[in-house]
Amino acid sequence: MNNKLTAKQVEKLQTPKLHPIGDGLYLKITPTGIKSWVHRYQLNGKRRAMKLGVYSEQGMSLAKARVKVASNTILISEGKDPLEIRNLETFEQNKPSKPTFDDCVEGAISKRRDEWKNPKSEAQWRSSLKTYASPLIGGLPVDEITVHHILKVLQPIWISKTETATRIRSRIEIVLNWAKAMKYRSGDNPAIWRGDLQELLPKPSLIQKIIPHKALPYEEIGNLIKILRTKKSITAKALEFTILTGVRTEDTLKARWEEIDIEKRIWSIEGDRMKGKKSMHKKEDHVVPLSDQAISLIKSIPQTGGWLFPSPQKNKEHLSNNAMLGFLHKQMKCDDTVHGFRSTFRDWVAEETEVDNTVGEMAIAHKIKNKAEASYRRRKLLKRRALLMQSWADYCDGKRSPSLLHVKESY
Repeated sequence: MNNKLTAKQVEKLQTPKLHPIGDGLYLKITPTGIKSWVHRYQLNGKRRAMKLGVYSEQGMSLAKARVKVASNTILISEGKDPLEIRNLETFEQNKPSKPTFDDCVEGAISKRRDEWKNPKSEAQWRSSLKTYASPLIGGLPVDEITVHHILKVLQPIWISKTETATRIRSRIEIVLNWAKAMKYRSGDNPAIWRGDLQELLPKPSLIQKIIPHKALPYEEIGNLIKILRTKKSITAKALEFTILTGVRTEDTLKARWEEIDIEKRIWSIEGDRMKGKKSMHKKEDHVVPLSDQAISLIKSIPQTGGWLFPSPQKNKEHLSNNAMLGFLHKQMKCDDTVHGFRSTFRDWVAEETEVDNTVGEMAIAHKIKNKAEASYRRRKLLKRRALLMQSWADYCDGKRSPSLLHVKESY
């Protein structure tokens, strides 16, 4: 059966989302109407997405995009990654005769650009390395960098800015690994932790003060929800939705209408955008049971595009990362954090219910280490989690659910 779209069908596509065209070719349409081609493929168990260019009949037409996909498919059949090849070709065209560390930063970033889920990742890499590494080693030939150069970068911030310093070290290690793969340097990587650095710098976990997200006591959640519902903005609704579902801030911000199933009363968050994505294989979706209150909230939001909580600013797609936190502090006069509401929910589960600990952990998408148990729990606990989330929403409304709160879970 041929499911490929024709040029006329492609031209008529307007809905903001990723439209399958056929053979791994997709047309991505943003809420602002920008159309671009994406080739999605899998190589060695790893899913990749390669941007092919902006759609236009005069430039990258459907025919040209299909030719590019066909060319990529040949490379993939030979075990070659077309995205890696393109990134290396781009760097080779612009590389200096004796690459410096800063030159290799560009190469390493180019290699990872299409892998990053968060568009801010590239900016964060550039900013951190430009601030802390470039002034000291940026102009050095990459093959001359030693552990002493790495120490000059890290020692001034290792104690005072431990978390930042560990990220810088990791990024320098990645850049130098890339340089070695490109044959720009040889020998051991001086930025690797399990080497000289482990002997020369204090262990981060022993010096870093871990400050938990400030969380509202669960006894006060009902009053906050009551005040929150007097606010009519999309940000207020997003904040309430986050509290009712127990998810992370980014999960709410990137929620799309297509992920919501009102009839089944579930919200399916794509596994690839969940925190902790480290596997080469696609992670399973996190299914969030929706309470009566969450369903009611969703129905109160006008569907104006693909995002459940669109930004009121025309040049942005969804609410910004700090929208809910800023609203909480400025409009609600509350100095807690949005992420802290997950702790509020978890404290309530532990102290006010007798449900199994695993139910509470799965409700907030915490990983269960035992894979066999995790698979069993995933199949068996959706109904129990639905009861838990409804009970939590009722508690936020000042109600109680005795049948759930005071009965031990059994399997």
